[in-house]
Amino acid sequence: MVTLAAYQRHLLQFGQAGSPNTVTVLSALRQLLQLGLNFSLSFAIAIGLKIICNPFPHYLRSVHVPQLRRSAVRNLGHVISFWCMAADQKTGLVEAEDVKRFQTGEWTKPVDARRKSRLPGKRDIVPFWRGGPILVAPHSWFLRKLFGVHVYEAKMLADQAVYDPESQKTHHDKVEVDAFTALAIEEQDHDIKYRTLSWQKATLLLFGEYVCLAILALAWSWSVLGWVCGFFITFGLGIITWYTSYILWQFCMKHPEAKDICDIAAILFPAVPRIAFELTGLMLLLNNIFLIGFHVFTGAKIFNTLSDSAVCTVVFQAVTAIIGVIVSLPRTLNHVSIMSVVSAIAMAIAIILSMVYAGIEDHPLYGYGGNYPELGEVKTSIGLPGAPGFVAGTNAVLNITFLWIGQILYPSFIVEMKRPQDFPKALASLTGLQLILFSVTAAVGYYYNGQYSTAPIIGSLSEPWAKKSAFAFVLIPTVIIGTIYGNVAAKFIFKRILGNSRHAHSHSLVGWGTWIAIDIFIWTVAFVLGNIIPSMGDFLGIMSAAFDSFFGFIFWAVAYYHLNKNGLWANWKMTTMSIINIIIFVLGLFMLGPGLYTSVDAIVTDYAGSVKKPFSCASNAL
Repeated sequence: MVTLAAYQRHLLQFGQAGSPNTVTVLSALRQLLQLGLNFSLSFAIAIGLKIICNPFPHYLRSVHVPQLRRSAVRNLGHVISFWCMAADQKTGLVEAEDVKRFQTGEWTKPVDARRKSRLPGKRDIVPFWRGGPILVAPHSWFLRKLFGVHVYEAKMLADQAVYDPESQKTHHDKVEVDAFTALAIEEQDHDIKYRTLSWQKATLLLFGEYVCLAILALAWSWSVLGWVCGFFITFGLGIITWYTSYILWQFCMKHPEAKDICDIAAILFPAVPRIAFELTGLMLLLNNIFLIGFHVFTGAKIFNTLSDSAVCTVVFQAVTAIIGVIVSLPRTLNHVSIMSVVSAIAMAIAIILSMVYAGIEDHPLYGYGGNYPELGEVKTSIGLPGAPGFVAGTNAVLNITFLWIGQILYPSFIVEMKRPQDFPKALASLTGLQLILFSVTAAVGYYYNGQYSTAPIIGSLSEPWAKKSAFAFVLIPTVIIGTIYGNVAAKFIFKRILGNSRHAHSHSLVGWGTWIAIDIFIWTVAFVLGNIIPSMGDFLGIMSAAFDSFFGFIFWAVAYYHLNKNGLWANWKMTTMSIINIIIFVLGLFMLGPGLYTSVDAIVTDYAGSVKKPFSCASNAL
């Protein structure tokens, strides 16, 4: 049996269908066209291949690959053609995996697959200066009609098995599919499949993200704002969040190539796509790591409360971070969805216990203004309770905003759904559940604790056993919600490091080693943040102002503009929606400016008081 060298196996890709050892002008031409080159260059290379491979005077003979000898000219030609056809259309760089395939002579099939479509999400058109077509659509039509070559197609096709009852045989037909279905089909042969979520699972996963300890801070926000303002701000932010999330989904459906919030930013700001991508990536990482830091901080608070501060607070924070690293090891959201259900159940129990205990106790223990009964008997207010001040009032609104804004994760969920078209079902179900949960929890907590409400409301409970039994259930969602945000942040870094290499979707040592290293890095940074920022309210305020202003408001007003820029003022309905989106944009700017100021001012005020210093053993128990 003849053993072929890499350059010979390279040429086998240009061989005839029934006899790959033999390369003709036509077989080489067809393969070059499938690789995305224009007809003129493909024909010239096919002729040149014959001249280079067959010595004078045998130019007209077919090339018999096993008989070829190594040649410096052939090697140079292979390298140049490889770069022209395999390099990324934007950066001009070649993937490491493609280089490895080139070294073994088997690189053309993956490149063929990238050239099949010209639709978003599959687009990889060779630029003209590297040998690609000038006019893509006519080029595609011409090759399909004349050579039967499918390249840069305007439709996405997939194989469908059709059974003929008369002949009792099965044949395969090409059927048109949408971009998301084509992407799902593409990963069928991968070891790790990401597009596995149903809309029901997506709802549970998202709801698990929202059923968190921050819900128990709502009573404090309502104690600052009063019944009317508290309810209408909670309800109003819910409607705005639903609407902006729907705009997000519409944008993702129009741009299936957008796999996360960073891809969306690059499309939203086409004048500076790279800068928008990188800055959004930085905000994504900071937002998620701040959230994980918040859960590290909360984990230590829970352990201190349950153990009566048995060991140093820093030790408890380290324990929480180590647990988070272990739980974050799964690489797909499909596994996390199961944990999300457990998280939601545990947090629901904690919320119910907190409300029940607040109702059966004679009085709360304390509030931020003093211990009971220094502020008088428990009372609530229909309107604003006194003059809360700009800083306190803004922070109360930011706390409510933080609970609603989760759009930073939605693109990652949409891209992992089996049918992204069903996301509005998940969104509607989620919003309804949130409105009920947030309103009831805030109302009950505020009614029974009034001006003594704290964040979280568990801190206002007077009996130690009540605090411990309610707070114990918060430990599970503290770790799991941190895991959800850690998963999204880790995937972003993972993608930047490994790109589309096989390690990104295979159980390889490099893939898992990289994933675990990223996981440890994220939770280590979160551990540091959990020691630096002094209180739960400070965490929520600064995250809302710095990140939710973009991810909850500004981005989606800009997305609305891109989706409707040709008809913004076409009729009264479009005019109304355009005005609403301008208001949403302005709200985002307000959160970013004055909102960030009040958040930083609150942290400065806390450190000027009696809060514990960074990396202190002082207890942060309730």
